[in-house]
Amino acid sequence: MMLNVQRQVHDAITDVVGRHFGLSEVPPFSVEVPPSRALGDLAVTVAFQLARTLRKAPRAIAQEIAGVLGPVPGIARVVAAPTGYLNIHEKNSAWVEVDPQLGHLVTKAFQEMATGNWTLKEWANHVYSLGHRSRKGFRIAVGIWSSIFHSRFYLGETWLKKGDMPTKGNHEALTDEDTFNRVQEVLRVHDNYKQRTQRHKYLLQGMLYSEDTKTPCFVETH
Repeated sequence: MMLNVQRQVHDAITDVVGRHFGLSEVPPFSVEVPPSRALGDLAVTVAFQLARTLRKAPRAIAQEIAGVLGPVPGIARVVAAPTGYLNIHEKNSAWVEVDPQLGHLVTKAFQEMATGNWTLKEWANHVYSLGHRSRKGFRIAVGIWSSIFHSRFYLGETWLKKGDMPTKGNHEALTDEDTFNRVQEVLRVHDNYKQRTQRHKYLLQGMLYSEDTKTPCFVETH
């Protein structure tokens, strides 16, 4: 028994295959749930069923279908896998779409910060002066910008890893690796300027004085 989204995918692919390849009858194929979510939400086998009839490799057939398949309700994208499957990604809670306004701002932010001409505070003030606000209408805080600039999510990655390698997400990258790395270096340089000075209490505090300055001595760490 097919779920509604599976039926929609099946019908849409049947229609496009018949029209694109000029087939009066499309051979039976399945719309399956793949063993790994990294392969998509659904996997379609139609390219394998068409390989003998069309005398083409399944991968080439899958690429053709993915290229001509129009919008399908509930589906975000269709990817032709190297193996010949059509991997279907649903438009559900796991799908991340770029905000049409804030997405452009994040891309611009990485480009500007990579120049080294801004500190986090200066950039936050600049963005505020341009009228940009959070979704709730508040100022976008320095801490938020720091989190954004340090997050590899904006490179199109997820928090999941295969060994030491991050897993690519199904969302659009908002910056590239070179720009991201330049921003990390800029942030490190800015952090080095922040020398944190702390004064500590010690046993003889208030009893030791400097002969040169005639002032009390303190213990400081930087």
